Amino acid sequence: MLLTSLTAETAYGRAFGVERAGDNAGAIVGPLAASALVAVLGVRETILLSIIPGMLAAAAIVVAAREARTTVAHPVGRRTLHLHLRELRAAGFARTLTPVAMFELGNVATTLLILRATDLLHTGGTDLTAATSVAILLYVAHNAAATGCSLVAGRLSDRIGPRWVFAGSGVVYVSGYLIFAAGPHSWMWLLAGFVLAGIGIGAAETAESTAVARTLPERLRGNGFGVLGLVQSFGDMGSTVGDGYRTVIDGLGRDKDPIDNNMVVVNLAALGNHQAASRDGQIRPEQAILSPDEEGEPPTLSAVSG
Repeated sequence: MLLTSLTAETAYGRAFGVERAGDNAGAIVGPLAASALVAVLGVRETILLSIIPGMLAAAAIVVAAREARTTVAHPVGRRTLHLHLRELRAAGFARTLTPVAMFELGNVATTLLILRATDLLHTGGTDLTAATSVAILLYVAHNAAATGCSLVAGRLSDRIGPRWVFAGSGVVYVSGYLIFAAGPHSWMWLLAGFVLAGIGIGAAETAESTAVARTLPERLRGNGFGVLGLVQSFGDMGSTVGDGYRTVIDGLGRDKDPIDNNMVVVNLAALGNHQAASRDGQIRPEQAILSPDEEGEPPTLSAVSG
């Protein structure tokens, strides 16, 4: 909200690109520290240490909740917290949000990608502790790719529009998932998968925010970004819980990679984005849906990492 009030409409993409790049860049230091701790202390000890920042985060949430009580006490604060779904729908927000929701339903938590990489490296002959450390380092490459791509995606969103950028991000994201689904044991192939997934998510998040800012008038943008955050959170949670459950079942003997389903959903999101844009007279829908050629080995519970 603050970004849009300080930025010209023609530069929304660049502004959100910088914002997303900063967020992803901040997620590089943590995994680097985690990889070093796993290598030195081990997986269990590192997970125990992670309780400390978790408790600090919980304390911060308590402080924020107390502040929210003061905000809600004022009429202006109550209006800000209200979602105003009817007004958002009248502004055409549902059409913008539909492909975003589909994309987020196919966007699993990167924890499952780390789990998949750890399992593939371990079954390929690497020691479990070393495999976990390498998988976390590959996750650092994911965040680095998302950081750089966010800046590029922001500029492209200003030039050609966020719909094109969002559709392209879905294709790149699926390419990364295909690598994980294929089940390579080489860290170089897994690195490519993480980088492609990072590029996809970096571009998608930037395009999503830019599309919301362009779709809604200033008085509804705060509500729109609130709804966007809800859709992203619930979509990611649904995808991750569903795939987490499937990972448990697969670990008990089923022969299916949970990442396969998410590739289909992300492709549908890209197609839905094209169709929504087509109704606006901007672009024609693409009718190609990617699908994996083969299935990889299912993840096992032995490689769970924090």
